[in-house]
Order: sequence, then structure tokens, then C-alpha cells
Amino acid sequence: MKKLILALIITSSMICAFEKKEGSYNYNAVGADVIAPAFSIGSRHWNKEDGFDINLSIASLIFVNRLTLNVSVLEKFNNNTYMGIGAGVFASSILFNDISVINCGIFPSLKFGKEYKDHFHEVTISVPQFSVLGTVFAPIVSYRYGF
Repeated sequence: MKKLILALIITSSMICAFEKKEGSYNYNAVGADVIAPAFSIGSRHWNKEDGFDINLSIASLIFVNRLTLNVSVLEKFNNNTYMGIGAGVFASSILFNDISVINCGIFPSLKFGKEYKDHFHEVTISVPQFSVLGTVFAPIVSYRYGF
């Protein structure tokens, strides 16, 4: 797990070292998936009001870990707010004493956010989740602050 976190930090540093282009940028984000703190790296590209976003996120809370890759199509409105739809894949694990549950699957997502000159706020709702252990209809809500 420590190696994965170190690899994410190094990769995000390399991504953010690239020059920012008009209408597209790479970003880091911090936030929370459900109740676990999360760290994300991603890339966002805008063509006027239409956008595309891809991000990799890891959320960890001691015994519960979740790795997510999400791709979304975005639509920007006139006040820099945006909405997007997308899909993602996830892998998660719960490791506690004698309990060990490993799961993976896919999910649709709906994003709402607001962009500023140098950062953004975003909420993503994912429901349902189709996994190898079954379908979950409880919504997974995550928040991200991107910079």
C-alpha cells in the first residue's frame, strides 16, 4: 500500500510539471469517498463548453481501501459551473482481523462542480455499482477539491 501511495505522489508530481495549456490541464485533488480521505490525479480538457475528464483516485481509511478510475464527459454552463456523466471501474478491499473482502466492479457516475481560475470543487454521485459480489444500490458520494 505504501508503494502504491508513493507511486501516486510521484506520478502526480510528474503530471503537474507539464505546462498548463489553455482549455486543458492536469490536476491533483484531495477529498473524501463516503467517509475515507481520498487523493486523486487527473486530466481535464475543455473545448468551449464541452469537456472531458479522466482521473485516478485512491481512498483509504486504515482497513478499508478503494482504487477508482473514472472517465466523464462534462458540460460547462455560463457561470463556470458544470455537470458531467461518466463511468468508472473500482477495486476495493476490507482487511480487518480475520475478515478479508476484496471486490471490483463498474459504476455510472454523475458529477456537479464549479471551476475557478486555479482550483475546482466537485461532487460525484455513483449509483448503482455492479460488482463481482453483487449490485449495490446505495449511492457512493465523493467530494474533491482540485488544484
